[in-house]
Amino acid sequence: MDHYAVVLFLPSEIAFRIAEVRRRLPAPTPRLPDPHIALKAGLRPRGDLTALDQIVAAVTAASRPIDLVTSRVRLVDEGEVTRAFVDVTLNQAMVELHERLVEDSSYFGRTDDDVPGRFQPTIVVAVAPRTSLDDVRITLRTVARVGRFRIEEASLICQFANGEWQTIETYPLGELVK
Repeated sequence: MDHYAVVLFLPSEIAFRIAEVRRRLPAPTPRLPDPHIALKAGLRPRGDLTALDQIVAAVTAASRPIDLVTSRVRLVDEGEVTRAFVDVTLNQAMVELHERLVEDSSYFGRTDDDVPGRFQPTIVVAVAPRTSLDDVRITLRTVARVGRFRIEEASLICQFANGEWQTIETYPLGELVK
């Protein structure tokens, strides 16, 4: 089954640093999408994407560009693999955008992150065998030290049943807000 999500792709300077980390590690299975922050995951449109597209377009157009700040590196040991994350400080603009997407797209699916107060924006940097991450810890910290960055668009992406990712549509933030 295909999985859809609304994400914020990262600016090129951060994406480049994450790509450096990923190049040093064995490729994960399934493949990771381009570096992003998931705003709303678990979307399962039934057939035509038109209704979901209209919802995402309306919500993002009524939002504003978001200024974000990286906070810390977090490693999660899952036995065979370790997941590396960079957390992003939650701010009001991100909370409002997330909550509106959750509310307006609820027909298309819900996840645990949709519960009020549970949303924590993170960047998945890598998924790798535990021993591999020892070599990249310093690089992970440089990703977290990027500091402030601005996001001006959101994207609807899909992970197809074969594991491949594709961007379906990109939406500017704040198109209706001047």
